[in-house]
Amino acid sequence: MSVDKTKKYIETQAKTATKEQLLLMLYDGAIRFSQLGRENMRQGRIEETFNYFKRAQRIVTELLCSLDKRIGDEIYSNLVNLYKFIYFRLVEASLKKEEKFVDEALEILTHLRETWVKAVEKRQKENPNGYEDIAGSKAECAISVQG
Repeated sequence: MSVDKTKKYIETQAKTATKEQLLLMLYDGAIRFSQLGRENMRQGRIEETFNYFKRAQRIVTELLCSLDKRIGDEIYSNLVNLYKFIYFRLVEASLKKEEKFVDEALEILTHLRETWVKAVEKRQKENPNGYEDIAGSKAECAISVQG
């Protein structure tokens, strides 16, 4: 499939997806770009490594910004902390060129994605004919580089 066709396909998927599907697509993208960054880091491709990690960081920022406080204070706070941790691990991986940082980020991203898949499946079983938003929507967002 050509690049243009692939891009159009992804755009169509995003426009027609539920919030839950969009969330999973974001996780997929963050995981994919983190893996590509790690592979390029192994091959010594500095610019590509930086670009892939930067794309993953942008997705993690979007995940953070899309959090909805209505999910509950504890869950909200835990997810904020996890997303910030992932973000800064990707920054460290990019700067220090050490796989352990991206591996830590990938482990958490993969676990979070798997958790969302289970939550979506559970919700679909409980409410097969209806749609309820479990992904949330609006949130305030900021990542401080000062810790």
